[in-house]
Amino acid sequence: MSRSHLLFTILVVASSALGCAASRSNGADQRAGEVDPQSSAEPARCSVTAPAGGPANTEPASAACTSPSHDVHMSAMQYLVRRSTEAPDLSPMADLSSWGAADVLHVDQYRPESSSHHPKTDVRLLHDDRYLFVRFDVQDQFVRCVHDQYQDLVSKDTSVEMFLKPKATAGYFNFEINCGGTMLLYYIEDPTPAPDAFFKKFTPVPPELGRRVLIQSSLPKRIDPEIAAPTPWQLTVAVPLSLLEAYVGPLDPLSDQTWRGNFFKAGGESSHPHWASWSPIQGQLRFHQPQFFGSIKFE
Repeated sequence: MSRSHLLFTILVVASSALGCAASRSNGADQRAGEVDPQSSAEPARCSVTAPAGGPANTEPASAACTSPSHDVHMSAMQYLVRRSTEAPDLSPMADLSSWGAADVLHVDQYRPESSSHHPKTDVRLLHDDRYLFVRFDVQDQFVRCVHDQYQDLVSKDTSVEMFLKPKATAGYFNFEINCGGTMLLYYIEDPTPAPDAFFKKFTPVPPELGRRVLIQSSLPKRIDPEIAAPTPWQLTVAVPLSLLEAYVGPLDPLSDQTWRGNFFKAGGESSHPHWASWSPIQGQLRFHQPQFFGSIKFE
């Protein structure tokens, strides 16, 4: 290779690598609930391709930023789950006094495919090393709920969702619960869509384990026809760690652990369909993208 050609190739490779770094920094402006992306998210992977044909080829080298795998973290969102010495009041209509120690996260990243209906959705979490306690408060409208059997496709109803990945080396759980309190729950190890199944590798959590999740809703189990008027509703969930441990192994104690996860609001088959997340999801409308999970830290 000539000296001039070598210098040209080095300059192109350096320029391409800088371009990849710049593309990673776009949209890194922080807002409430976000931290420095470099502290919790791995960057997109950039690879440099040498000119085809060897030294005699006159085409410059090129660089490409490849799409991240499921194990690459693209989200800078963080939430701290406070430790509680006693269980909060799980009555859905109870005031928030027993949840006072919990920080609030907002499910407000609405997808462009959504209608103009963007219900305000707040989530609070606490733990006591045996249970994870969750409360959803939703200021809703156009409420409909017709799926009332365990493992029904409840995301088509007015619903909320919580995806939790306790360990980096294990899969994640999708707690999908409609406003009537009916749940769908899978343990998902590979969310890649499959031609003959929802995912490439997943296990529906059986009813005998699913019943251990305590759920209370302020709304009736079934709502049809749709309620078009403004309808605030609350949903509380208590997830026993023993259920998660059946799939991912020991989790005790929770203090100082960091999980990954995301929270969602959905209403796929209401008159005003909408889809929102806590941690923003890029690309296609698909909640099952672990690379966009935020960090969930335990006090």
